[in-house]
Amino acid sequence: MAIAQLTSRIDAVKIYAAGATIARIAALRLTPDSLPEQVEIAGLPLALDDTSVRVRVEIDGGNVPIASDIRIGLAVPPPSETPNPPADEELRAAKAEVQRLEDIIALINNEIAVLSGLEVPNRPDGETGKAPPPSPMSARLALANFSDEQIRARMQEKRETLEMLRQAQENLAYLQLKQTLASTAKDARPNELRKTAIVSLTYEGEFNTEQQTQLVIEYFVPGARWTPTYVCRLDSANSTANIAVRALICQRTGEDWSGVRLELSTALPMTWCALPELPSLRLGKAQPVVRKTGWRRPPIGAEILFEDYD
Repeated sequence: MAIAQLTSRIDAVKIYAAGATIARIAALRLTPDSLPEQVEIAGLPLALDDTSVRVRVEIDGGNVPIASDIRIGLAVPPPSETPNPPADEELRAAKAEVQRLEDIIALINNEIAVLSGLEVPNRPDGETGKAPPPSPMSARLALANFSDEQIRARMQEKRETLEMLRQAQENLAYLQLKQTLASTAKDARPNELRKTAIVSLTYEGEFNTEQQTQLVIEYFVPGARWTPTYVCRLDSANSTANIAVRALICQRTGEDWSGVRLELSTALPMTWCALPELPSLRLGKAQPVVRKTGWRRPPIGAEILFEDYD
């Protein structure tokens, strides 16, 4: 039989000095034709203590299902569909194209710098006592026009090459993104991992009518703290003072506690305590209480009894 998926919500949180106990509620609808043998509650925090999980079924009247077994597992989200990674030859060709265009732009910048450095020669100096030589105006204008035309041509070529470089860089970034997505498609991030609880249910008696039940699951998480703060308000007119206590809560369990009923406790959630020993009641004549013997040294040669197990 398929496992029924249940949606749960946090009903109450009890915060201790270190850690918290979470109570979740999941609605379970039982009909005579649908009595699931196993139900699954997903979306539990990754930090919960597996040994602290408790489950019970609550119902108003009627036969109550019994939660006979519970298993805690790890729920990994399925990988999303990603396009096929690009071939290595295609990626190398895209990188080579970007490098080629960058080299062309560097060459154009060098040519523009050389053309900008061309200087139109001044009018030559004549000999002393003679008329100055004619100015080579046509040659000077031709050189200036040549420099301007070549610079404009290089600037136009640079603009076209920059546009080609932009497209080549976008193509290279797209190929690298496809390769990254393909390489990390099967790796779930830590914040995506959750735990899931699979509860086995047993039924006693007959279920002739539809019943609404609640599955309550409780577990302990260590990532929660709270500390008290005290506020004192003085009223000078009435000579009174009001002291209020507030709680500052911090938690990193991966759950949303907004609008949840909170309980605070200063006790430790898990501590060792010895069970009390109740005195026995005996019938008959009162007898003195036998004193318990303290620790005694084990008898000599007791290790011989365990030589067969060595």
